[in-house]
Amino acid sequence: MKHIEPNNIGKSGLTVIVRNNDIDGAIKALKKRLTQEGVLRDIKRKEAFETGTEARRRREAEARKRWLKKKALLDKF
Repeated sequence: MKHIEPNNIGKSGLTVIVRNNDIDGAIKALKKRLTQEGVLRDIKRKEAFETGTEARRRREAEARKRWLKKKALLDKF
């Protein structure tokens, strides 16, 4: 049987520590981490069925964005 530390019970995935009962700050930090990880984007994408054409357009747009970012980085030098 796996040993579980008492302080780590239920902690898996993203966690945010609430300090001094500052719930608003904790929610802001959680939203920021969810956005950075891309969780909100995945949830939004999975809410409705995505047709093949929509998936292709999304993939192409993501590839274009990566390419432009890489090009901008290379143009600096």
